[in-house]
Amino acid sequence: MIPGNSQYSPPLMGDPDTRLLNDQYSITHYYHWSAELCFGLWRTYSALDPFIPTSGKTDLPSPRRLLFTRVDADHWRDYASMNQWVLRTVFPSISMEFSDDWKDRAAMGVPFVFDRVVFADRGASMNGENYLRTQRTASEPNALPGSPNWWTTFRDKVIQPTGLNASTGAGTRGHPVITYISRQDWGRRMLIQSDHEKLVEELYKLRDEYGYEVNVVSMDKLSRLEQLQLAGRTTVCISSLPFCQCSG
Repeated sequence: MIPGNSQYSPPLMGDPDTRLLNDQYSITHYYHWSAELCFGLWRTYSALDPFIPTSGKTDLPSPRRLLFTRVDADHWRDYASMNQWVLRTVFPSISMEFSDDWKDRAAMGVPFVFDRVVFADRGASMNGENYLRTQRTASEPNALPGSPNWWTTFRDKVIQPTGLNASTGAGTRGHPVITYISRQDWGRRMLIQSDHEKLVEELYKLRDEYGYEVNVVSMDKLSRLEQLQLAGRTTVCISSLPFCQCSG
């Protein structure tokens, strides 16, 4: 609820299922947008349906609004256009408000009441027990109950527009698809060159001896669609990044 002069003004009712985002930094990079912000928000919300089946089907209504209190409309997209893809595929009808809209509401001096709000605050999460243990802000909602299939709902909506079937890459019993995301051409967050070469050598041994599919890629050399298709098919992901999330 946004504070107002309730002595003179009745509250205005907002739409249910609003996501209020109090973060200011990092969301213009898709690692933080998808693997922290969206990951944490959906894990929190999905706790309301602890019986999501393996199909990912849930009766939870899609969130209706994202409300950014500290970010303007020009500073949520990322350079690779991944933020837009993830948001528009998972929540195609969602509306968005930004810092100027928040200021407009506050300036009215009228309280706004929302039936249900999920808050995201990166700084606050860093005080939590799970964050102190994992150094990952998205780990905090894991303290909530939830289905082991909670991420399937979100993941399937992201990959299906690429032409992949939702079952592609799911589970670990099929033919392994191993993807090593190399950053050797980036100039930072790289492996020592000799370690990189040894890793590639050993991965190709798995390919040659066991028939596993092995992909050694620089993601910036692939189109957005190609990146998403590869990620959707991958069952084992290796990267020199602090985290690398697989599709299954």
